[in-house]
Parts: sequence; structure tokens; C-alpha cells
Amino acid sequence: MRAAPTRLAPSTAVPLCGSHCGSRAYHFAAAGAAGWRRRRRLAGVSVTTTHTVAPAVSALPFSLYTARRTYYWPYPENLVPEGATASPFQSSPVPSVRERIIREYALGPLFGSRTPCCVLGFADTARDVVACKRDVRRWVARALGKSEADVELGSLVQAKEMLLHRSGTDESPRLGDGPGSRPDAERRRVTRYARLPVQARTLLEVYLPGEEHGEVDAAADADAVILAHGYFLQEQLHRHMTTTASSGTDPTVLSDSEGSQREKPVRKLQSHCQGYSERNDEADVESSVAALHDVCGVIYCEVPVLDESDFVFDQLCGKEVDDETTERVTDRWTRRVMQQQAQL
Repeated sequence: MRAAPTRLAPSTAVPLCGSHCGSRAYHFAAAGAAGWRRRRRLAGVSVTTTHTVAPAVSALPFSLYTARRTYYWPYPENLVPEGATASPFQSSPVPSVRERIIREYALGPLFGSRTPCCVLGFADTARDVVACKRDVRRWVARALGKSEADVELGSLVQAKEMLLHRSGTDESPRLGDGPGSRPDAERRRVTRYARLPVQARTLLEVYLPGEEHGEVDAAADADAVILAHGYFLQEQLHRHMTTTASSGTDPTVLSDSEGSQREKPVRKLQSHCQGYSERNDEADVESSVAALHDVCGVIYCEVPVLDESDFVFDQLCGKEVDDETTERVTDRWTRRVMQQQAQL
């Protein structure tokens, strides 16, 4: 699929007054000028690029023509990679079918989206941490009052060494006062000028599958309950590290804004996990957190920000999206999921 040639600045007259070369004509185009042609094949599409520079300078008034360039879309028309197999539905060139494909995926559910309870950080490399990964799972489950089957660990992520630190990426080393890194991280960034150095170079996500598929109606409420477990573990780890370092500061003292952000998830955690204090005493939690820090080397605990955004489309392919269309697409995806589960 090729775009129409685009001409930049078709004609610009540049009068050169006072020049003694006005009676002479220079025809660079007739002399051959400069040009090159390149032909290549990219992603299954033959691409031809022609670049011609022909500035024609004639008698008064002079005319200056810019280069003419042609741009091409370097992907196949059906958006299927070369050599890959696709169904006729996905590779259909019919516009109505293409609109249906976009509508099905745009209004369908998001697959594979999970909210981690927290992200644990280590100062050692991933090669050193992989040996104690099973112990991390056991102590995290014990600190949260759950069985090991209810705790799932993600893959170890080795952060990159950055000469100029850039935050916000999955492979960025975590600073000691980064967003969500400690209970008083936001207040410290406001009241302190200097930032804390890099604290974690190996990251490990912690998931709670039982809370993801629990008896919670709204997905936002389930995410809030999951993050409440992360806030609890983060506070306990920060308290243990502060006590060990004998800093003398109280890590439980939070600002008003931070306290309001954590108050609602903590209330949901207390209502959701009734009897937690009866099954697990405070000494058991402290010993589990101490084992995470002293034995496994966990020195960082980051709680991700709750993503309350949603994907809402008012128009698709220039057509309005009503409630009936959204309901029909949702019903079709529900039937597909049920058919896949029946086959398994």
C-alpha cells in the first residue's frame, strides 16, 4: 500500500536583484543534475524510492524547486507478517470485514492483564536471587497469612545499568524514594532536595491469584484489596529496616494525602480478611518479614499505582458505538471463552 507522492514547496520565486548573472541561464535539470533510485523489498511489499534533485535556475525571475520525495507504508495491506499464517477473517481485504475485526478487538475484554500485589527488590543479581526464590514465596505467604498456593511470583527482572537514570520503565533501577517505594516516599520527595540512590537492581512481582478470582464483584474492588496486601507488606518491611538501622524515625507517620490513599484499601483488607489477627499473631509477621530481609535479601517493596482508567470508544471507523453493539460483542466473547473452557 503506497501513499500518494507528496510535493514540498512546489514553487518559490526568489528574485536576485543586483546580480550580474541575470542574462545567463543555468539549466541544472538539462545537465543531468543528481538523482538516485533505490529498489528494495520490505515486509513483502516492493518499495521503490525515487529522489530527484533538479534545481532549475533560469533567467529572471529565478525559480527554486525543492526535492520531490515519495513515502511508502512499509507493511503489507493485511497487516499480517510475512510468512505467518492467518485466517481468512483476519486477512480479509473487504472493508466491512476489517471494520468488524477492529470492533471485535476494541470492544472486547483485555486478556492477560494482572495487578501485582507488590514488587520486591534485591541488591543482588538475578542469578544470585533465583536460588532463594522459593524461600521468598514461603515467607511472603506466611507474612500475609496465606498458603504458598495462594502466592505466585513472576519472573526475575534484571534492571539495566544507566549512566543517566531514567525512571518509569520496567528495566529501570529502583530508587530508594521512588513512587510507591516506601510509605513516606511522596512526602520525602517534597520535603527533601536530595534523592536517595539506587536501592534495587533485581525486581520480582508478587501476585495473589486467590484475590483475583475471589468473591468480589467489581474488578476495581479486587485490585484495591490486592494492593492493600502490598501496602501491609511494604509497611512491615520498612518498619523492620528502620528498626534494624536504628534511625529513630517512625515510618508509620504519613502525610494526610498518603493516609487518605491507603485508608480505603486498608479498610477493605480488614473487612475482606476477617480473623487475620486470630490466625497470625504479630510476632509471626515480624519473623517472616525479618526472614525476607535478612535471609532472602529483600530490601525494597514497591506497590504499583491502582489503574482506574478504562478503554471507552465513542466511535469506531467513523460510526457511533451504542450500548447494543457493545452488548453483542461482549456476548460473543463470552461464548468464545465458554467454548474454549469446554474444549479443555
